Amino acid sequence: MSREDKSIKSIVPGHALAAKVQKSKGFPNGDITRAIGKWKRSLKDSGKIESLKENKEFIKPSVIKRQEINKAKYIQYIQDLNRD
Repeated sequence: MSREDKSIKSIVPGHALAAKVQKSKGFPNGDITRAIGKWKRSLKDSGKIESLKENKEFIKPSVIKRQEINKAKYIQYIQDLNRD
């Protein structure tokens, strides 16, 4: 069985963030490390972990707006320096 076949068979229909443990010659119960790696990769690609980290604490909308304005000012400053 090729690597592509294994990755296709490890997809769980209806569950985007799931990985199925595939049986192979050396692992009669399945190679869980490959399934965990695939699951971690799918979590990272979906952005779930980043959204959980962002939602650890509440940030006021005014603080977010102030940060965006300061960032825009900094970028503008750097661009002005590069033009001269």
